[in-house]
Amino acid sequence: MEDRNDPDDVALASHERLTLLLIEAELRQDRHLARHMRHPGPRPWLSLSVAALTCASLLLLVTGILATYLVAL
Repeated sequence: MEDRNDPDDVALASHERLTLLLIEAELRQDRHLARHMRHPGPRPWLSLSVAALTCASLLLLVTGILATYLVAL
């Protein structure tokens, strides 16, 4: 009772196909999701994350250099 006509070559039982179709139908009715998928907004947290990780990396680099220097004394 499994269908192998799926483009991803995944076998789904009939109840799984029905469940998937119902989920897809509900998602198609969600206008907010559709609008968001067409026009994704800016991601300000991404640049903030990059800046924070850069600062943390530089801090660790300086700490490592200073620790090596102090051990050599």
